[in-house]
Amino acid sequence: SIDGVVNDISLLAEKLNTKSAAKALIKKIRAQERALQNLVAEYPRKPNIAFIMASSRLAALGRKTAGDAMIKMVGGNNVFADDFNNAKPVSTEAMLAIDMDLIIIASHGGKNLGATQIENAVADYPQLALTKAAKKNCIFSIGIVEALGFGPGVALAAKEIASQVKPCLKN
Repeated sequence: SIDGVVNDISLLAEKLNTKSAAKALIKKIRAQERALQNLVAEYPRKPNIAFIMASSRLAALGRKTAGDAMIKMVGGNNVFADDFNNAKPVSTEAMLAIDMDLIIIASHGGKNLGATQIENAVADYPQLALTKAAKKNCIFSIGIVEALGFGPGVALAAKEIASQVKPCLKN
């Protein structure tokens, strides 16, 4: 959670005697959190989101994962939360069978290595072309560390994801 990140920063700042630098960082994180909350408040309904880790196969993140926590942070429902409690490879057929508004793909490589900025990734994942999310141009990629590392950039990563949700909720 964002509170967990802030608590970690505060603890480290106390141990390292860098409270003033931490205060500025926490202020920045809280401002990003408020911007995130404003975006979430504008949704017409709660989005159905799949959070996927890209490697040699696509692995969906179920309940009790960082992906699930990020989906909750951006005000969504994890479409795999009731299916499993970890990361699990998913077939293209399984992805086609689920009604998703958005697919977020976290990867180590690609165009956006190390970036918090979210990018459209429909063309990068042709196997998902028939999903509802792809048909609405709502498959996005983001750096795995930024989106799932829950460090100082977590609120900004969540805000980036949330900024893409509203257009994906149109039928």
